[in-house]
Amino acid sequence: MRENESRNYPVHEDMRFQYASWIVERAAWLLLGLVAFAGMAGLFAHGWLSKSTISTNSGLSLEYERLQRQSALSRFVIHIPAPQHGNAQVRLGSAFQHAFQIEDIQPRPTASSADAAGLDFSFAPSGGKEVVAVIWTRPREFGFMRLQVSASGGAPLAFTIFVYP
Repeated sequence: MRENESRNYPVHEDMRFQYASWIVERAAWLLLGLVAFAGMAGLFAHGWLSKSTISTNSGLSLEYERLQRQSALSRFVIHIPAPQHGNAQVRLGSAFQHAFQIEDIQPRPTASSADAAGLDFSFAPSGGKEVVAVIWTRPREFGFMRLQVSASGGAPLAFTIFVYP
């Protein structure tokens, strides 16, 4: 008897069904492998698929993750151009204020304030170079969020992120 033919003795076998189940099993392995690779690549946060950098003509730039998880700590790195005089000013829009809980800010701002329009931070310049501020946050809600950041009263830099539940 050939190996790929159905048998009745010693056990009933349906080789057509067996081959179909093997195909389904291999497809499931492939799907699980693709999900694992997508997770490592950043599709579910913290990876190269998620990382993004945007900037304005005035020199303000922002590094952030487009895809985040609600339970995970995330960071926003803001590069603020060196101010002509005084401190570097950053404003985070009101949507940021409602959507995120700020865990830490490095370096510490010299002054900060909040109002209905958003959060304002003032950073001391370091020797005429750009100021790099890192804001560690935790999302309060999930879904798509449209956020804004601006520096020293300049045009706002708008960006969108998605927070997984």
